[in-house]
Amino acid sequence: MKPNSLRFSNFFLLIKTLPKIGIRYLLLNVFYRIKIKIGWFKIILPSRSCWVINPSLKIYSPFHNPKKFLLAKLFPDETSGVLEAGQKILQGEVLYFSDRWLKHEEKWHVHPISKKRVEPLHWSEIVDFEAERGDVKWIWEASRFDWVYQLGRAWTYSNDETFADKFWLLFESWCTHNPPNTGINWKCGQECSFRLFALIWAVSIFADSKTSSTSRILQLANIVYELSNRIEGGMQYALSQKNNHGLSEAVALYLAGNCLQGCSDAKRWKAKGKKLFIRQILEQFDEDGSYIQNSFNYTRLALRDSLIFLICCNYFGDYVPPKIKDRLNSAINLLFNSQDLNTGFLPNYGANDGANIFSLSGSNYLDYRPIIQSLSYLLNQSLAYSLGKHDEELIWLFGEKAISAKRLQLEPVSLAASNGGYYILRSLQSFVMVRCHTHRERPGHADMLHVDMWLKGYNIFSDGGTFSYYDKHHIGDFLKSTHAHNTVTVNNQSQMKKLSKFLWADWTTSRLIDFKISGKYINFSGEHFSYRDHGVIHQRSIYSYRDEWIFVDDIIVRHSHSNDIDLRWHLGGGIQWLKNDKRFYSPELDIYISTFCSVKLNCIFLEGGTYYPETCQSFFYGEFHPVNVLKMSCHANRSIRFLTGITNRPLKEKANSVHWNSIDFSLVHLPSRNEL
Repeated sequence: MKPNSLRFSNFFLLIKTLPKIGIRYLLLNVFYRIKIKIGWFKIILPSRSCWVINPSLKIYSPFHNPKKFLLAKLFPDETSGVLEAGQKILQGEVLYFSDRWLKHEEKWHVHPISKKRVEPLHWSEIVDFEAERGDVKWIWEASRFDWVYQLGRAWTYSNDETFADKFWLLFESWCTHNPPNTGINWKCGQECSFRLFALIWAVSIFADSKTSSTSRILQLANIVYELSNRIEGGMQYALSQKNNHGLSEAVALYLAGNCLQGCSDAKRWKAKGKKLFIRQILEQFDEDGSYIQNSFNYTRLALRDSLIFLICCNYFGDYVPPKIKDRLNSAINLLFNSQDLNTGFLPNYGANDGANIFSLSGSNYLDYRPIIQSLSYLLNQSLAYSLGKHDEELIWLFGEKAISAKRLQLEPVSLAASNGGYYILRSLQSFVMVRCHTHRERPGHADMLHVDMWLKGYNIFSDGGTFSYYDKHHIGDFLKSTHAHNTVTVNNQSQMKKLSKFLWADWTTSRLIDFKISGKYINFSGEHFSYRDHGVIHQRSIYSYRDEWIFVDDIIVRHSHSNDIDLRWHLGGGIQWLKNDKRFYSPELDIYISTFCSVKLNCIFLEGGTYYPETCQSFFYGEFHPVNVLKMSCHANRSIRFLTGITNRPLKEKANSVHWNSIDFSLVHLPSRNEL
């Protein structure tokens, strides 16, 4: 396709896609960008070179302050890790994206990797993505103030004033280098919200420190005021995104409106924040708990926002509609049943920007038990899990009484969240998550019918993750594509067409055929129509019995079409695989992967790190590691069938079929679907 025709094609796809986003949200975004162009925000939110302190402001915090040394007594195994993290911060380091400690330059607007400095312009004049500078999220990370929680934990575990003093020194440093509306750290209202959450929490935690002088607390109250003013002034953008941005900013306004006294705007912020929060919860969470952003990490972020909102409501005696609690209960139910109970990990599904705000335990970033446990207690006065490090958050938020609540100790079960298209199939020590959904909201990854499989705590078939929203090698772009997921690609194309960094065209449509649980047998079947232009429908069926799994992929082809078909399985979990003909064997788990196809098949084992970026996988933002990929390729001008077995013994082909647990799976050519 020639460049001009390519541009015309993309323009046509854009015009076709925009109405799906919603006229209301498009207009909000357009008007916001117009205001940027005409300099509107420089007028209503002017850049200043210094802070103006209003002495009449007072700040209160709804957050619980645990008794000194109580946490060290209840969680003695956590003490060394908590103090080690505190010491790193004392030595000038900051933890980036929950996994990487880096030396932090206290200028707050220097990229820690590229070392590029962003000029102190008005925030509306600064671009988000710039090739020479690198991903802006690396600059924003330190200004999310996650170090506030780490220092607060260290101070409470040890009662060492050094940690409290370091909080104030870093806070004052940030204020010095980031005067109101000046610089890149004022660019995003949601980032201001995260900062605001941390500061109001700090008011409670450091209240009894000798270092918390009256003047410092007054300064903090004024910073919260300025952050709230920035959030409200630019909230149009957050609302236009129809995602967690608007939710975070609504909670920040509600929190500030309740916690600031002597502020003429507080009453308006409180009312506006609550109204917008309730509206967005009902818009963004489906009745089955599915979240609008097609991402488990963003589901957790939205639930963190909700946790803060509910704590504030409880403290100030504000009413919460039951339907809000119902939606949040459905969301934690979906997460609970989608997790590996051994680790608390979930499939690394959908966009993952490294966010883990308001984290108050030593649990792994990938462990979702803390948020599920906290919301379970807040909403139902019961706990989902037995005692563990994930309970530390309960003490921080609700006090010692919380860990004495009734512990349900439920087992995850198979689940169909059909509104959002999430299907969880659980066997004895294994489970599979598969997605079958017609997109009604902006998709993040091109991953329909992707399978994520876990066995005995190992992520056998895993998702590629996200890595970065902006990287010069385009690893992040690749990981969003169909090629980075455990599913089929046709003619080397993704299921959807990429229009921009965060926008796909030709959103996937799908159909559920069957989801059935009968005793120990589980069956799923669904299909999607993304490759209809290629004359192809992809249909996937999944069968399970006693931790053995069969995946059947039918590629239904129109007679006149000839296609290159690839099926990929990303073999995660750090498991050793030994190759034997068409089979792979894991000594650790004593299982076999057997592969078959109804036509001549080229089966390739791509060893992690040998092909770039096809053998990359990312669990933490900004980091990737090698992953082995099993790739099966063929050329087909008729319907074909792939069969993949995860079993305790190698499967064998006999008379054009594969026999498994009294079922014969035919491998003969399927009839064409002429109605394509």
